Amino acid sequence: MGALVVVFAVSVGLGRGIVDRLASGGFTVRDGEAERTAAVLEQAFGVGATDVVVAYRHPGWLVDEPAFMAELHGVASRLEASAAVVDVRAPLRPGTPLSSKDDRIALVVITVRGDDDHAKLAHFPEVVDAARDTVLHAQVGGRLAAHATAQTLSRDDLVRAELVALPLVFGLLLWLFRSVVAALIPVVIAGVSIEVAMLVLRGLTTVVDVSLLAMNVVTFLGVGLAVDYSLFVVLRFREELRSTGGDVDESLRRTTATSGRTVLFSGVAVAASLLGLLWFRIPLLESIAIGGTSITVVTLLVTLVFLPGLLALLGPRIEAGRLGAVPPADDDRQGRWYAIACWVMRRPWTVGLVVVGALLVVASPVRRLRLEPGDASLFPARTEVRQVADLVTDPELFATGELSTIDLVAEPDIQPDALGREPLGLAAAIQALPGVSRVDAIAEPGGDRTYLRVVLEDDASGEVLVDQIRALPSPGGRVLVGGDAALDDEIHREITDAAPAALATVAAVTFVVLLLAFGSLVLPLKALVLNGLSVAASYGALVWVFQDGRLESLLRYESPGALEPSVLAVTFAVVFGLSMDYEMFLLSRIREEYLASGDDTKSVARGLGRTGRLITGAAAVLVAVVIGFVAGEMVFIKELGVGLGVAVLVDATIVRGLLVPASMAVLGKHNWWAPRWLARWWARAGIGVEE
Repeated sequence: MGALVVVFAVSVGLGRGIVDRLASGGFTVRDGEAERTAAVLEQAFGVGATDVVVAYRHPGWLVDEPAFMAELHGVASRLEASAAVVDVRAPLRPGTPLSSKDDRIALVVITVRGDDDHAKLAHFPEVVDAARDTVLHAQVGGRLAAHATAQTLSRDDLVRAELVALPLVFGLLLWLFRSVVAALIPVVIAGVSIEVAMLVLRGLTTVVDVSLLAMNVVTFLGVGLAVDYSLFVVLRFREELRSTGGDVDESLRRTTATSGRTVLFSGVAVAASLLGLLWFRIPLLESIAIGGTSITVVTLLVTLVFLPGLLALLGPRIEAGRLGAVPPADDDRQGRWYAIACWVMRRPWTVGLVVVGALLVVASPVRRLRLEPGDASLFPARTEVRQVADLVTDPELFATGELSTIDLVAEPDIQPDALGREPLGLAAAIQALPGVSRVDAIAEPGGDRTYLRVVLEDDASGEVLVDQIRALPSPGGRVLVGGDAALDDEIHREITDAAPAALATVAAVTFVVLLLAFGSLVLPLKALVLNGLSVAASYGALVWVFQDGRLESLLRYESPGALEPSVLAVTFAVVFGLSMDYEMFLLSRIREEYLASGDDTKSVARGLGRTGRLITGAAAVLVAVVIGFVAGEMVFIKELGVGLGVAVLVDATIVRGLLVPASMAVLGKHNWWAPRWLARWWARAGIGVEE
């Protein structure tokens, strides 16, 4: 315990400023073709990344007026002279692709010096200062601007989430515990866990890029898991204190032997579920997997090591600051959840079919699901990065095809006459595709590779053209395909291709953990189905709210008309993990009652009676945290918050309160079935939650 206190103290000091070390974006495919194409273009052709895009205008001048052009060339000259800048592209004359069709806006595209984003961001303030040093009105956008804006918004959103969520969370904990001291324990556990996890993330940033969004997930999971585990352990400890007449040592031993084991199984399942995201070669999801696993492991250690020591110190003083009478054990036959369980089990088929039907209706919008990788539309409309992106992609202002190209690099081993005359034959074949405005062929200086820059017509679909280009007969050598449209297509394919492995990993982990915890083959299979219903309902709500734009005014967002695919992957992994918490808490008490009485119906009713208030209370706390996240400005975080909030509410109330007792009543003693050889091995191993 003392060592953990020292680690916490170090974490508070070293974990500060982690936001500045985290990476924004992450919406790429690691080592993907689009990434390799960009590297070749920069190294071999000197075509740098579009790091910063600045939109210039003046209330009284048009772009073609001498005063405007003089200011613009002055800005370009200062930028070119800066050691922080590699390349500058500005409209040399009106009517070029970097000049708007109405001749009122000019774009300057800047490549910033640096081997990676961290190095480039160090130069970003200098570049912005030089870009704004003009009488022209400047709006700064582009990739680096998005990174800087994301850092600012992440800080603001976290502060806003804390201001909104913490009072709600503490109020709910007071209602659950009826004691100020007991209610403070989950807050302490969450604070210690989050600070230590932030230190872990800071250490990881020296080895790999970690996304800013991992910090939000760490905060959400840190509060959620700390509350879940603390509630389960503390409520059990208070219950044991009453049953042992205040014997702290015996109460702590019983609590550790029962609730402690359950928390251990649950933590392992949550961590393993999050690691399923590593199947996706997408830095954002890899970061969330790393951050989520870190906070889960840290919270588990804090709960199993620090919390018992804290409870031993407090003993009966855990009831200090009592607010009214401490609620009795919830196994009373007059208890609400006991009564609900009895009512459900008298009509299990009716309740089960009605509830499943209702959840399928909620999930039905998934049938029209559309996925699009994240872009500037994830930022609030008030931000410059969003405003510049809206300008650049407006076909009435700019030739959007000129600004969003498909980039191909033809390798030197392309065989003659495969499509005509080497890369020029490939260019001709691409030029013939519908939606292509023109194809520029650029030879590698001093080399034999060719850069084919495919300029699209304004209304052309980039992803469709990427598929058509890849479907062309091979010219005999390698052709790398890159650009924004290729990257979007690559992300979509990666999500689709890796999803089965990720799903199988999470399902297998859930199955194995529940099998080891309860020695049953039936319970894990049933849990997979029920968890799947919670996730499906969550997805349906996301489509209805964000893709369809039903609650734009209430939640303060603009619907992008699609969902960011990473939201679905993260929601799935986190929901499966949190569902395991509730499943473990409920089934462990049901199993305990079943071993004591051998009565299926009574054990389910008493198990739900003892845990129903705990599970719904923990879910209410998580929803309070979600409200804090939804109050933020980043659409990605809003989507994640709503998805997780709906899933948690559905899982903690409808699934655990209605479907679990209904299914337990239908299956009866078959709930605990396992082959004899497995049952004998499990009994000898002594690894169950109640052993």
